[in-house]
Amino acid sequence: MNKNNINIIYPKSNREMSWLAFNERVLQEAMDKSNPTLERLRFLGIYSNNLDEFFRVRVSTINRLAQEKSNFKLGFNPKKLLAEIYNKLREDEVIFTQTYRDIKEELVKKKIHIIGEEHLEETHKIWLNKYFNSTLRQGIVPIILDSKLRFPILKDKSIYLAVKMSKLGIKNIRYSLIEIPTEYFGRFVQLPEIKGEKYVIMLDDVIRHFLHDIYKVFDFDQIEAYTIKVTRDAELDFESDLYSSMIEKLSSSLKLRKKGRPVRFIVDKHIPEDLLFYILSKMRISSNNVVKSGRYHNFKDFMSFPNFGMNDIIYNKPELVENSRFEKEKTIFKAIEKRDVLLIYPFNSFDYLLNFLREASIDTKVSEIKMSLYRLSKKSQIANILINAAKNGKKVTVFMELTARFDEENNIYWAELMKDEGVNVIYGIENLKVHSKIIYITKREGKLVKHYCNISTGNFNESTASIYSDFSLFTSDSRLTYEVGKVFTFLEKKQVYRFKNLLVSPFNVRSSILNLIKNEINHAKAGKDAEILMKMNSLVDDEIIDRLYEASRAGVKVRLIVRGICCLIPGMAEISENIEARSIVDRYL
Repeated sequence: MNKNNINIIYPKSNREMSWLAFNERVLQEAMDKSNPTLERLRFLGIYSNNLDEFFRVRVSTINRLAQEKSNFKLGFNPKKLLAEIYNKLREDEVIFTQTYRDIKEELVKKKIHIIGEEHLEETHKIWLNKYFNSTLRQGIVPIILDSKLRFPILKDKSIYLAVKMSKLGIKNIRYSLIEIPTEYFGRFVQLPEIKGEKYVIMLDDVIRHFLHDIYKVFDFDQIEAYTIKVTRDAELDFESDLYSSMIEKLSSSLKLRKKGRPVRFIVDKHIPEDLLFYILSKMRISSNNVVKSGRYHNFKDFMSFPNFGMNDIIYNKPELVENSRFEKEKTIFKAIEKRDVLLIYPFNSFDYLLNFLREASIDTKVSEIKMSLYRLSKKSQIANILINAAKNGKKVTVFMELTARFDEENNIYWAELMKDEGVNVIYGIENLKVHSKIIYITKREGKLVKHYCNISTGNFNESTASIYSDFSLFTSDSRLTYEVGKVFTFLEKKQVYRFKNLLVSPFNVRSSILNLIKNEINHAKAGKDAEILMKMNSLVDDEIIDRLYEASRAGVKVRLIVRGICCLIPGMAEISENIEARSIVDRYL
């Protein structure tokens, strides 16, 4: 740090509140009437899904800190921060609810109606009766709650109907739970059209419609059902057993995650107090963790709302831009030998990367394929190509990051499958999370050995490649391929190399960025033009933020594009008045 600034403590915005501001920008996309109607509904789903993960990870951590009695310095008051978070979310809840109403009205104009069980036409009732008895009934498993029996463990990510049964004039009251089986039946049931009007009912409401049928074994006059949902602490606690494998530790932690302590309990605001008190007491949930909301929860399901084949309510599917170099060459390898190729997803096809791997898997001159994997799709072509390469006699090495949050189980599945099929699978490194997405291919032509690489900002995932904006560099430049090889040497043998052409965390990324900022500060002080343009997912590193403040004070023009969390505060007089920070949330994440 500059000697003149040694004692300066620069202001920073709170990480959690900055993240909430980011998610609010997702909510703004749902509010934006220039977006197609169904896409606005899906943005509500993205907002809701983001919020669930925020509670599972960030809020759960703050809760732990709030209960900690140690005197270590945090720089913030956890209890005060929790209050700020809940206040902000209450404000957003009002906006969310109104936006959902507006979108429903827009869908009605498109002849699409989202209806509850109380608005069913006779035609719908007849159809639903057949659907319930032939299809849905077998998936409904009511749990009768009894004080003598152990209360069931409610699953995170699932929604339940809390049921109260009573009879007029009699104090006999029974409670029950029904898990809404969206995993098997989906969240939305499309009802028969009536005069060209389309109708959708949520699975929750279908079950409500048949409550008296479901509980007909009991003689109750009144049966009410209210949606509830629990969000659990998702942080993984690893046992320190040195003799346990990474897979065993992770599998054990994933089982514990399903029983993690509740950090949020969302309930229908109309739920009777006696039913709510019964559930809270049995689950040992504090009333501080209760969020009273609307009738429906798990809005993340709206990301899969049916489009009825109507193109005017969804984004137009973009026409993929062909890469001329790949298209005119016989193979991907031939194109890369002549010149580096940079693709931008989703505007270029992800198929080019799949073809790169397919060519390598069958090319008799290719002897070795190495690849780092972070998040694979559930039906991964990449994993199958690598398995095929191993069957074709290639030496295939995969570094699988098992602790990719919320994809751990999927990664374990693919890691075990590839290992069984002859792929050399390397698991995580202690105290490091490997985010690198790289491919390293060795090809032998006589005595000549050539290397080819792909360096990508995005996951090697066919599904997300169509919705996330990422760069993918194909190269045979020896300066880069040599160092990509050294990255794999570190992953395999833990041998550290001094990188000159690649920025590799945790070795030289921060120091290199700090030096680049320092160069611009020196340029500004020398009276030269000085400018910094940075694009990133989040900006939370204190040292880099402080150096950017110094750059602004020195007269450097700083432009930041930060998608998510940004703890730097732009536009402050004499501190960051030369800094402009933008967050771009749009169709592609």
